[in-house]
Amino acid sequence: MMGIAAITAPKTKGMDDIDVKIVSGEKMTALSDKMESIGKRDGIAFFIRDADNIRNSIAVVLIGARKMQAGIKNCDFCDYKDCEENKKHDSYCTFNIIDVGIATGAAAETASKFHVDNRVMYSVARTANELGIFPKGIKCFTGIPVSVSSKSIYFDRK
Repeated sequence: MMGIAAITAPKTKGMDDIDVKIVSGEKMTALSDKMESIGKRDGIAFFIRDADNIRNSIAVVLIGARKMQAGIKNCDFCDYKDCEENKKHDSYCTFNIIDVGIATGAAAETASKFHVDNRVMYSVARTANELGIFPKGIKCFTGIPVSVSSKSIYFDRK
């Protein structure tokens, strides 16, 4: 349901720029192990903490965006003159990033409607990028692990 919410969330000019992956089982173990190694490699303690959260989750929903220019004349959000210049520099349209935010909110809200604990994590998204979980041309911007337990594992963390 979270994936459906993300895919059907409103998007800029109706662009189909959102992709969703659901990770569980062995792929989730690989994700948490890589998160921990990034934390150790880069000296980022919260990656190690978040890796433990992933190990105790039942799944992770990843939400990414395809590179698509919105074609909004004179928008000036991406710091390029126009969409053609943005594309020439192989950059992301700012509206792709906005669309990921909207899709992420829709997915997290859907989980909460069913009382499923969740937390949006940058560390998960960065790790998914390093693992190449999405095909080339899609950047993963958010990761949402989910858990069902008597107390949320994503809060009161150290």
